[in-house]
Amino acid sequence: MINIIVYNIMSKHKLMKFVGNIIGTIALASSLFFNSGCVPKHYKTYTTIPSSSIVTVKPIEQLEKRIDYSKMTYQEAINYVKHPYVAQDYLDRHLIRTQWHSGNTFKNTHKERKGACLSYAIAAAALLSDDDYQSILLVMEGLDHKTGKYYGHVVFPYKSEKGFGALGNTYMPAKYSTLNDLVKAFSDEHKFTPDKYLLIDLNKTFPNKEWIDSDVNLQLPRKVLDYIEVK
Repeated sequence: MINIIVYNIMSKHKLMKFVGNIIGTIALASSLFFNSGCVPKHYKTYTTIPSSSIVTVKPIEQLEKRIDYSKMTYQEAINYVKHPYVAQDYLDRHLIRTQWHSGNTFKNTHKERKGACLSYAIAAAALLSDDDYQSILLVMEGLDHKTGKYYGHVVFPYKSEKGFGALGNTYMPAKYSTLNDLVKAFSDEHKFTPDKYLLIDLNKTFPNKEWIDSDVNLQLPRKVLDYIEVK
């Protein structure tokens, strides 16, 4: 009955336009939802760890060379990269930053050469996964100074003898005495002010290291209960 009434009121042209507008609105809403920051909604339950569990790693000395990472397989890239600086060089020169959250494993990110902050953080974790670094992600939520929007951001954190640092599409040098200080510093360094954060252990979530070499979707849950408030 509703369809008949609508069709009688509208011409065929107007009806098609009306339906098209509805479809366009739905598509736009979906696009806005999945692009609101770097932490898309996902079904997977990730294993979190306390900040006190991050161990100090002494970086392996490695000469910086102008390497063409595109000529390497993802396994060769993992084997080659030994130092956080070299891992950041890979991120800066091999990957192209996008706004789309692919949720790719490192194998697929290395092949496609693009991704948002999640892909960058996972790539850094994978590149240093065989060098005593913990395969963890630092997930933050806060206010973006440029857009005035509240969104999520992900980096790969690590701790050296000099302090805490982070790799990703927003690099942070290892000089902060605590993880909380590192998180707070994003406000000055990258115009992003987090108010809460948490750490995700990739190997505990994916015991077989599927996050490196499988085709699983790694997009993160947007609502997690055990966030730590920034002090």
